[in-house]
Amino acid sequence: MAKNSQVTTAAQPYDHTYPESAHTLKSAFTEKGLKGKVGALSSWYKDSRIGRFLGRYGVQRGALLAGGISYTALFSLFAALAIGITIFMSLLGSNDELRESVFKAINSAMPGLITVDGKEGLVEPSSLVLSSPFTLPGIIALVSLLLSATRVMQALKVSIRDMFGITVMPVSAVSDKLRDLAGFIVIALSVLATAGVGVLASSAGGAIFSALGLSDGVGAFLVRILVLAGAALIDAGVFWMLVRFIAAVRVPKPDLIKGLVTFAVGSGILRWAGTSLVASVSDNPILASAAALATLLLWVNLLARVTLMVCAFMANPPRAALPANREHIHADETPNYITVTYPHTLTWPHQSLTGAIEPDPQNDPMAIEKRQRIPRWGGLVGKYKTWRLGHLRRKLQRAESNYYL
Repeated sequence: MAKNSQVTTAAQPYDHTYPESAHTLKSAFTEKGLKGKVGALSSWYKDSRIGRFLGRYGVQRGALLAGGISYTALFSLFAALAIGITIFMSLLGSNDELRESVFKAINSAMPGLITVDGKEGLVEPSSLVLSSPFTLPGIIALVSLLLSATRVMQALKVSIRDMFGITVMPVSAVSDKLRDLAGFIVIALSVLATAGVGVLASSAGGAIFSALGLSDGVGAFLVRILVLAGAALIDAGVFWMLVRFIAAVRVPKPDLIKGLVTFAVGSGILRWAGTSLVASVSDNPILASAAALATLLLWVNLLARVTLMVCAFMANPPRAALPANREHIHADETPNYITVTYPHTLTWPHQSLTGAIEPDPQNDPMAIEKRQRIPRWGGLVGKYKTWRLGHLRRKLQRAESNYYL
């Protein structure tokens, strides 16, 4: 019991010390010399909200997570399209105008994915329709496709939580899978809603602007604005659903509103400029044979990066307490990670769920106690004695861990 008690005590929470803000933008320019100004500006940037959220995005490997989402989406997307288009064609496929608008909305979001208006895509829409979806084999195929389609939602959900520093969310397996399914349904409905906004704005908007006596050019411009505004509202709504209900992250209202507006603007820019930007991949002779596939991967990656960056922005994290040197995180010790094999490592500051080591205040080179203790020796003798002192400390730690229960 005593040994178990020791392990439990080692994992107790400890006090975190975050770096204090040392400079404002104004005070940074009052520093003497170019080196002083650059250092002060760097410190100011790291304390700013932009520096802090980009720091969280980098520490949590946001770019790597976005790549994982893109890779998972590649295998989930066609399953999602098969389900969505099959259901859509069964319920609303007889409406030619709506059908074409939905296909154009899909191709606008992911250029080169499906064949529309004679432009070659990766797949024909008709090939994605399940022939007998309501028979037993069809239902089995539908369930299999559904499980495959929800994998990208799982990757997106976990990545969003990572941006908020949530390592584990205690939920049942059934509830977790239902969240993934709900996310898939929300995104599918958003594509349909975006297409509906386009159809409504084009048909009703033209008649209204004509009745108001507006010219065709002005009317077309206003219709375009309405479509973009409607798409931005839909994107913001989908993003809110993903964060609040799918990832189950409770964001305070001020940060939530800022995040929704930022995401709506960011996704709108991608929607407006993305087709020409991503389609440029096809001009690369190396990628020409796989231009559509490269386009799809790049587009999903860009959208995933925007999503995760906005989540990190909403999290408004404190400035990360980075290690001052290798000793600060026991990097030169063996082992230099948390392990039960050597119980003394359990007393190091660490994240109990992941085992990630955090800077140890006792080894902080800037600690007051260390600044007051001036070494007696310098040069090679001093370096040897410093190494010898560290070696003896580690030996003492191992001896204590072997002696005490």
